[in-house]
Amino acid sequence: MITHTMQKFPIPAYLWSEWTLTVMEKYPHRTKDFVQSYSQNQLMAKSWLVEHLKMECISDLDKKEVWILGSWYGTVLVPLLRNVLKNPRIHLVDFDNESLIIAKMLHPYITTHNIDVTFDLPEIETDIIINTSCEHMYPMKDIPMKGLCFYQSNNFRSDNAHINCVDSAEEFAAQSGIEKPKLYTTDFHKFDDHHKRYMVIGQR
Repeated sequence: MITHTMQKFPIPAYLWSEWTLTVMEKYPHRTKDFVQSYSQNQLMAKSWLVEHLKMECISDLDKKEVWILGSWYGTVLVPLLRNVLKNPRIHLVDFDNESLIIAKMLHPYITTHNIDVTFDLPEIETDIIINTSCEHMYPMKDIPMKGLCFYQSNNFRSDNAHINCVDSAEEFAAQSGIEKPKLYTTDFHKFDDHHKRYMVIGQR
């Protein structure tokens, strides 16, 4: 039974143990990676973005088409978007096909695209484009897309996969391809105060 209190959860936390057990059984080599997808750091980044998305789209939340680039498992973003938007059509894009297989298993209503964002993404014209992993990719200005964009990056260079870090929201905005971006900065994680997460929002 799903109680009234459980129905009010913005993210179905009561499902996470179920999801993790499923991954442990079917994809045991992905368990640690999967668990990290709903860490405090990930929850902060995604919920921060969705709070701003709600403010940007508050007059029209119905039937939005959303593309999430570098989507990973969609563990946090997909439930949050479905909580805020009405009847969204959600597309996950990632070069890691196994993560998309797991994502589809958890969220059967999504559409997945196993392509490399930097090199193989076709031109997108849609309502909302989200990329919380811009530090893993070439600048977004070099990738053709049209829509209301929500991008995040950071200055955390210790991760070898972070090939395109930035040191300010202004530097990130210059990479975004957004003409008049709104700029935001927050802490990257709880372990220090010199690593930052940057977000730019605007229409392309």
